[in-house]
Amino acid sequence: MSDYSVDLIHYEEVSFHPVIQYMLLGVFALMAYLTTEVPPGISSNILLLVMVILVIVYMTFRKLRITVSDTRLSVGFGYIRHTVRIDNIDTIEATHAPWYRYGGFGVRMGWDWSVAYIQNWRLGVKVVPKNGRALYFSSNQPDIIVEKIKPKLAH
Repeated sequence: MSDYSVDLIHYEEVSFHPVIQYMLLGVFALMAYLTTEVPPGISSNILLLVMVILVIVYMTFRKLRITVSDTRLSVGFGYIRHTVRIDNIDTIEATHAPWYRYGGFGVRMGWDWSVAYIQNWRLGVKVVPKNGRALYFSSNQPDIIVEKIKPKLAH
């Protein structure tokens, strides 16, 4: 596989929804407070370990990275990624993901066995491959992604 920098068509980072960020910051503040004022019966080491795990999870899932090259589309959080070859895409469209299908934020499995990478509930991109599971992902520029990939589809 070639380096993305050689044939990069589109790159985008989609940040957490602000409400989710504030909720997580509240959890971090609570954990920081609890590590200084440890309740009886709870080890401060356990609280510190939980806080470190939460920070690692936050750093991994705070940005959804979308990369489109001449040959593939890659979407993911940190090391958790989903890649689809452009020549394997059957259809691609800008659409809203129904809440009932995925039910939350992050990496989700839909009722139809599709995979979703959701950072917000605005418009996103749905990719249906010729082989494999359908993919939905949040995007700040879904129309641009569809516009750049659609001409490359062999129909």
